[in-house]
Amino acid sequence: MGWKVSREEVTLGGNTYSGYKSLIRSGEQELFVLKRRDSDGKLGIDVNLYDASGNTVGVVRNGVICKSTRGYSVDYTDGDYKLIEDSSGRVVFRVRRVVGRTPLEITGDFYSRNGLHVEVTPDATKMGGTIFSSNTISGCEVALQLP
Repeated sequence: MGWKVSREEVTLGGNTYSGYKSLIRSGEQELFVLKRRDSDGKLGIDVNLYDASGNTVGVVRNGVICKSTRGYSVDYTDGDYKLIEDSSGRVVFRVRRVVGRTPLEITGDFYSRNGLHVEVTPDATKMGGTIFSSNTISGCEVALQLP
């Protein structure tokens, strides 16, 4: 079962994106990569998650949190994946498969590799001191470029 990068219209963090080559990029690294599985059309996402110092804390592949580092754990219940910081109980990243609505519900509170704070809620995307909400971004090389 192969996965192919998907550039279709998607709503993420309160914003709608379409016609992009790269959804969200930090430096030269794509922060979010959407994919669709050939066999059944299932939507997935790839994300590398970092702490404020730029250390990897988790890895998401095809919509599944598949790796966490010391101090973080993965909780999975019925299509709901969470990466949790053990010391605080804070949910760093959540991927939930939702039947009958958007295929993936994604929320998170994490950092880019270079230490920029990123917060994704159902209503907005916050990066550093900038809040993006209710925007439609289309027809561009990079929808959101982070430093």
